[in-house]
Amino acid sequence: MIASLNQIFNVLTEPAGSLLYHLILVFSLAGALQAAFVHWRTSQFPQARRTLFGLGLLLIAQVASFLLTGAGSQGIINLSLILPPLDRALTLFSLLWMIWLWCFPEPSRAADAAIGLLSVLLIAGFALTLAAYAQSGGFAAFNTTIFDGIWQLASIAVAVFGLFLLGVRRPNGWGYGLAVFLLAFAGHLLHMTVGRFDGSYPGAVRMTYMGAFPILMSLPPR
Repeated sequence: MIASLNQIFNVLTEPAGSLLYHLILVFSLAGALQAAFVHWRTSQFPQARRTLFGLGLLLIAQVASFLLTGAGSQGIINLSLILPPLDRALTLFSLLWMIWLWCFPEPSRAADAAIGLLSVLLIAGFALTLAAYAQSGGFAAFNTTIFDGIWQLASIAVAVFGLFLLGVRRPNGWGYGLAVFLLAFAGHLLHMTVGRFDGSYPGAVRMTYMGAFPILMSLPPR
C-alpha cells in the first residue's frame, strides 16, 4: 500500500507530473479569477474586489514560479537549489491567502494587516531556508532535510488554523473552504508520515492540492 502511494507521489515530482500539477493550479486560479472579475464588473461589491485581489496574488505567485523555472532551464539560476525551498514557501503562501479569501470576505483591517505581516515573515523564512540549504551544499534531497520538516509542520499548523477559523466564522461557502483545508492538511500529514522518500518535492502534497485548487472556483459565486 505505502509502496503504491510512493509510486504515485513520485510521478507527480517528475517533469511531466510536475507540469501537470502546475497547469492545474494555474488554470484553476485563472478560471476563478475570470469569474471574480465578471462578478466585480457587474456588482462592484467590495467582497468581489477582495476575492479578485487574493486570487490575482495567488496567480502571480504561480506564474512567477513558471518564469523562474524558465530562467533555470537557460542556466541563469540553479534550479535544484532554489526551487525546493520556493515550492514549500509558495504552498504556505497559498494556504495563508486562502484563509484570508475564505474567512474574511468582508473588509477587515486586522485580517489585512495580519496577512501582510505573515507574508513578509514567510518571505524572510524562505530567504533563511535558501541560505541554510545553500550553505549545506544543496546536495541532499530536500525531502530528507530538516528544512522540509519545518515547512511541512508550519503548513499543517496553518491548515488546522484555517479549519478552526472557518468553523468559528462560517462565512458563505465555508463548506468548500473546509474541503480545501482538509485536503491540504491530509496532504502535508501524508507527506510527513509516508511520503518523505528521496527527492526534493512533496508528491503527497501535490496530489491533494490538485484536488483543492479547483475548489477555488467556488469563491466568486458565493
